[in-house]
Amino acid sequence: MLDAHGLTYGHKRTLSMLESDKTDSPIGVQILGCDPDRVLDAIHIILAHSKPKIIDLNCGCPALKVLKKKCGAYLLKEPEKAGKIIKKLSSSPSLAKIPITVKVRAGWGRDHQNEGLLLAKIAQDNGAKGVFFHGRSCSQGYSGKADYEPIRQAKKALEIPVIGSGDVLSPELAKDMLDKTGCDGILVARGAFGSPWIFEETEKYLKDPTTASSPASYEKVVGTAKKHLTIYKKYRKNTAEKYYVGHLRKIAIWYSKGLPYSKRAREAISYSKSFDEIIEVLDKLKSDYDIKWLKR
Repeated sequence: MLDAHGLTYGHKRTLSMLESDKTDSPIGVQILGCDPDRVLDAIHIILAHSKPKIIDLNCGCPALKVLKKKCGAYLLKEPEKAGKIIKKLSSSPSLAKIPITVKVRAGWGRDHQNEGLLLAKIAQDNGAKGVFFHGRSCSQGYSGKADYEPIRQAKKALEIPVIGSGDVLSPELAKDMLDKTGCDGILVARGAFGSPWIFEETEKYLKDPTTASSPASYEKVVGTAKKHLTIYKKYRKNTAEKYYVGHLRKIAIWYSKGLPYSKRAREAISYSKSFDEIIEVLDKLKSDYDIKWLKR
């Protein structure tokens, strides 16, 4: 997800976010913006650095700093503006072979009227090839539960594919959303935090629901956490560790949730000041678990 303003102003931090592994494909780009011309200019900058297979307009982010810029979910209040952006992108010759999609939330406030569907209809009329539909309102943020009904209504009303989003935290919940909304696909977001294997497990479960997914082994969780942290450190090799250690702590905490001694581990991770200290906590966590298992 990239900010059109940051890209067009040449902010180094935003430009650095365009980096990716050459073997990582397909790649999709999600853009934040409210001005059609600026968004298109930002997309051209992206195309100079990357080859995305899909370009998505974010009309769902509820973050206050995004709303203040009148971007993200704010566009639920100005759906016609979102339509103009979609039209600008979908009619651009340089983007002729790249599908333009839109990510929306069900509505703006708690008592919304499914403004997300109105925006999606306008986006469809202006050339959007699909919609990612989150079942919460902007005011909900990530609290409460995602509502399937707005997603079901969107699938019924739209001709373009509808991808359901919100609380897809397990293979079982993925199937539940598909069954109850009839949507064409599902979007996994927070469900992958600390459990990147959710995609493989979901694919297997959807093919054969009789095979219930089992919790990942302790070794797999801790081993993957360490691998994830190592990759992140390698990616930030040109940055002083003190500037990204907070991100390392966040990643480690994702994986620790639900594990034995996880509360103790999260406390220790939150006080860690370096990559090595975090790895030491994870190793200690596994050591404590192994000792407990051997005493059984």
